[in-house]
Amino acid sequence: MNDRDVGGREGAAEPARQVSVLVVDDHRAFAESLALLIDGEEGLRVVGTVTTGEEAVRECARLAPDVVLLDLALPDIDGIEVTRRIMAANPATRVVLIAAVAGDDAVARAIEAGARGFVPKVSAVDKCVPVIRGAAGGRIVLPDDRRDAIIALVERHRASRS
Repeated sequence: MNDRDVGGREGAAEPARQVSVLVVDDHRAFAESLALLIDGEEGLRVVGTVTTGEEAVRECARLAPDVVLLDLALPDIDGIEVTRRIMAANPATRVVLIAAVAGDDAVARAIEAGARGFVPKVSAVDKCVPVIRGAAGGRIVLPDDRRDAIIALVERHRASRS
């Protein structure tokens, strides 16, 4: 997968800063492993790991992370609704979805809800980190092989509501 930014700012690079990340996945071992890998990356700091949507919303309010790495399939609330709740309470927080299996329509609905990126769980952490950094920088980052289809669905959804 070769991710590219969709939209975003052009120009001079901003000085590097510490990006705080909250990891949300219903499989605690996966969440903690991912957190360890992300936390080892320069400029990224994991501020917590949680396993449910309710915990994610509560911890976002408490911690105000820059980025939430959010599983799309959680046991209590789906990732799209969690994204909506996080964005309503913390509009400066950026949400990046992760999922083992996610159709383009689900990813498009999450982008409409405010998500700034998507990473399939099968991707290595080296693919996840640039998406987190891109989202923290205000860009929407999607996998190259799905970007056009997802953007088309977002546009189709928006047109059907007009």
